[in-house]
Amino acid sequence: MPVGKNKILFRLKQLVKMVFIKNYFIAICAGFWYLSSAILINNSLSSSDFAVAAFVFFSTVLMYNLDRLFGDEWPLVRSFILSVFNKNHTFRKAHAKVAIQILFIVPIFILLFYLPIELFGKMLPPVLLAFFYALPIGARGHRIREIPFVKIFVIAFVWAWIGSFWCSYTQPQMVVRLFFERFLFIYAITIPFDLRDVKADIRQSLTTIPLKAGTRLSLLTSLIAIAVMLVLIFTGHGHFLFIRSVAASFALLLVLLWNKKRTWVYYLFFIDGCILLEALVIFAQYYW
Repeated sequence: MPVGKNKILFRLKQLVKMVFIKNYFIAICAGFWYLSSAILINNSLSSSDFAVAAFVFFSTVLMYNLDRLFGDEWPLVRSFILSVFNKNHTFRKAHAKVAIQILFIVPIFILLFYLPIELFGKMLPPVLLAFFYALPIGARGHRIREIPFVKIFVIAFVWAWIGSFWCSYTQPQMVVRLFFERFLFIYAITIPFDLRDVKADIRQSLTTIPLKAGTRLSLLTSLIAIAVMLVLIFTGHGHFLFIRSVAASFALLLVLLWNKKRTWVYYLFFIDGCILLEALVIFAQYYW
């Protein structure tokens, strides 16, 4: 194969990897997660639902960016701030990376004008949790994610809230049931990520379920969460029961197949892809 074609393939692979590593794929999953949840609850979609989905997409990218910026990349952020406000510090090429990540706040601000007024009150719980999950608070600069055992439950709560309470202003019983179903699903597929991050969490002095309970018990809690979720699905008598159960079963299979040697493809494509798989099939069946 010519060198030119090898270079093109390499660039394409790098581009695909960037979509996953830079959290654009999980942000797409989040947008479709909201849309599929709106269909499940309301059995319809409105133009405002697509505005909310876009808001969820950009907010997800921004939150993951902030988590990284105020975590591993905090020294770079501090030097960037100094370059902006202090003439003695010059703007470096690496600072552009910080500026680009923060710029995601612009489309978020614009989309606020297209969101339903009724949504704003329901936005507070997940927005505040996500904000303080990423940003340090208090004199010591701790983040919510650093509180023992809290990280996985904050992630599950935020995703579940967006995939339930944001979607409807009526039908409270259905919304609450979907919230718990969504919470269990996100908890289950986040456990493998916590198992992957054990060494990094030890370095950062974080206390997570895998660190205290061990691998087998952690995976067991994930499997139990999926089993309870399946019970909720089949006792709820809602829409798209088969599709939702298949997505849950696929997640269960992936949890069973977990091991320490799994690459980023397993985590960022297959596990995160469980979210998109269910959402896309629901979305497609709704239109066709």
